[in-house]
Amino acid sequence: VLLNDREVGRTDSGGILQFESVPGTYELTVIRSGFDPITRQVTITSQGANRFTFDMASDLATVFLGVSPVDATVTVNGRDASANQDLLYTPGSYTVVVSKPGFSTVRDQIDMRKGERIVREYELVAELGSLTYSVVPSFSTSKLYNSVGTLVEEWVGYGNISNLAAGYYTISSSARGYESK
Repeated sequence: VLLNDREVGRTDSGGILQFESVPGTYELTVIRSGFDPITRQVTITSQGANRFTFDMASDLATVFLGVSPVDATVTVNGRDASANQDLLYTPGSYTVVVSKPGFSTVRDQIDMRKGERIVREYELVAELGSLTYSVVPSFSTSKLYNSVGTLVEEWVGYGNISNLAAGYYTISSSARGYESK
């Protein structure tokens, strides 16, 4: 807090500052990082407490980037950013990229203005494919496992699986009386 451009102190955690000054008319300036400074002409009297209240306006923009799946990677102008919480940025134009392996990547342009709160929700869509598989002998049992070893599909003979999420898989086949090569 400045009184005629001279620092008289800093507010406490509740935003209150007490100081002593001789009666008179002054320029009182309140400055806080992330907010527009406020300067007002005030008159300090010798009778009673002199109270002045300042409602500060943020000079930043707030953006909330809701992301699903929650473990997707989010960047804003090429820098890692947190999802699913409020973020503060200086006003301007920003490029948001949300990505995750096996999902389509989303790109968005956001223009942020001072004091504005923007909410954007991004739901990534899984990239899907299909798998066609045949084995000899045709009565073989085949099993498809995902990259963590969970059984995804089991079939006998010819296999045709659609709507399969992109990723790495292992196929094993077996038949009574045959050995694997």
